[in-house]
Amino acid sequence: MNNDPITKPNAPHADENRSGQSSLDYQVLIDSAPDVVTALTLEGDVRFVNTSVKWVLGYEPAELLGHSFLNFVAADDQAIASAHFDHILAVVAKWCYNDPPALFQAELRLQKRDGTLVESGFRGSLLIENEQCTGVLLHWHDIASRHAAQQALRDNQNFTQQIFDSIFDAVVAYDNRRVIQSWNKAAERLYGWKAEEVIGKVISEVIHRRYVSSEQQMQLRQQSIERGGVSQAELFHLRRDGHPVYISDSVAPLFDRHGNRVGSVNVIRDMTDLKHTRDQLTQETERINSILDSLEDVMFSAEVPGLRLLYLNPAGQKALGSYYTKIKNDPQNWPHLFDLPHVKVVGSAIRTMYRTGKHDGEHELLLGDLGPRWMRVRAWLVRDEQGKPIRIDGIATDITASKTVEESLRESSRLKSEFMATMSHEIRTPMNGILGMAEMLLDTSLDEEQRDLAQIIQDSGWALMTIINDILDFAKMEVGRLNIVDAPFELRPAIGEVAKLMFANAKDRKLQIESHVDADVPVSILADGARFRQVLLNLMSNAVKFTHQGGVKLSVKREQRDGGKVFVRFEVTDTGIGIAEKDIPRLFQPFVQLDGSMARRYPGTGLGLAISKGLVESMDGRIGVSSKLGVGSTFWFTLPVAAFKADA
Repeated sequence: MNNDPITKPNAPHADENRSGQSSLDYQVLIDSAPDVVTALTLEGDVRFVNTSVKWVLGYEPAELLGHSFLNFVAADDQAIASAHFDHILAVVAKWCYNDPPALFQAELRLQKRDGTLVESGFRGSLLIENEQCTGVLLHWHDIASRHAAQQALRDNQNFTQQIFDSIFDAVVAYDNRRVIQSWNKAAERLYGWKAEEVIGKVISEVIHRRYVSSEQQMQLRQQSIERGGVSQAELFHLRRDGHPVYISDSVAPLFDRHGNRVGSVNVIRDMTDLKHTRDQLTQETERINSILDSLEDVMFSAEVPGLRLLYLNPAGQKALGSYYTKIKNDPQNWPHLFDLPHVKVVGSAIRTMYRTGKHDGEHELLLGDLGPRWMRVRAWLVRDEQGKPIRIDGIATDITASKTVEESLRESSRLKSEFMATMSHEIRTPMNGILGMAEMLLDTSLDEEQRDLAQIIQDSGWALMTIINDILDFAKMEVGRLNIVDAPFELRPAIGEVAKLMFANAKDRKLQIESHVDADVPVSILADGARFRQVLLNLMSNAVKFTHQGGVKLSVKREQRDGGKVFVRFEVTDTGIGIAEKDIPRLFQPFVQLDGSMARRYPGTGLGLAISKGLVESMDGRIGVSSKLGVGSTFWFTLPVAAFKADA
């Protein structure tokens, strides 16, 4: 092993003092170096090592001197180290002093004093002394921290790439020459090109675009990008297979740490499905608008609060005329559409909508040049997700014509009823004369045949008088001239009188007549006694007329309903022919008889039940029926207890 001192290559000749000082300076310089400097013999033994070895391997420099350097190399790396020394010997054999070669760079793991391994980077060169190659000079240092930093960088790049690839939108980055530098997974899916196929290519070779925006807009976009701004446009790109995709493309510049622009990044979103949906929505909107434009009804939408007009279809604009402009420009003008009473009604309707969410009513409006018009307004309140009212939508139908027809019909009905009432009076006067003369005639001496004829005249007269009375009462009800006059009368005697009137007819038909009044029913009643008797007599007469066997029962009871209100209930129950369930709703309509055969078997005007219903309701009561075909019927009516006078 050669232990000759290390000398500086090509060192100049000098005296011993100068040479000693120079060696000392070099020794200090080498010991202060951060790298480990090691001189090896050609056999691989350590000839010199600086003090930095203490910080890397934990050995004092003297502990390494004379030992083979391979003794400190990790076992797995010794083959690599031996190969390097073999290479050194081959180089020395061919070495030319005038052209010294660079030998090697390597990374080896060395074993520290504590047995752990440290990754080290080496640079080796020949050691020249007195123009002779005496060994190898190594510079090496701990590269574990560098490897850790590199690994951290790789991990960070991998993490960033995963984020980059997980982005839903395609992201493409390119340099100032428009050469693609980055291409994420979304870009691969969108365009059909793999990243390795496009990185390094000019972007125009990969993405072919067709602009939807105008040429001027695209120029402004390019200028914005050049100024460092972010720009966005919608356009068509072609995929690898030539299929067009509609995309939204946002472009932003990229800068280095010095602020110099180095390229651009495009964030690209596939808008094909959205565009299809948007086109469908546009078509649907156009279709709906076409329908709304063709409607004769007024369609409107107004903001709340404030009632600022948001939408009014052409029919509404035409109806409002000049008012439309006034209302559109100033929402506070809407009250001018209404006369004063209706302003209050509409205000009340809006308040109701705030509570119930809807409104359906008829209002008289002053519509531009059309003047007053009757409109049926149906509107509903729209709220946002938090439940806050945001607008009122509605439809208004012009019902002026139907109102006019309705009024005409009402007037016609009134005139008809007045005519019928007048004619009934005119007919009743001579009928009273006929009945009076018939009664006087029956009081005279007549033979049997004459008396029978006079009796027929009287019976027919009373039948005709009943018809006339029904027509007169119905006519009065239609024109609202049927007066109810309340007066005190005793209930039980009134019921007895009606029952007595039914006895004779019931006896001829072999029917039983019963009546029962509960003890808690008041004795005296405050009501129109004549109308009460008329209703009760009508129900009893019908019961007797439609009953062939069995009987008729009148029951009077007190009943209390929800809320504590008390009524008296009158029920007339028979064992007659009964009524089919499907026919019951028609019973209380005027001039109704259930079929023609019954009209022939049971003659009448068909007004009795309709008149009874009107009389009962005019006394704040209710009337109804329950029946079963072939079993019998129960007709009932109720009157409120407020109509009754307290017993003395």
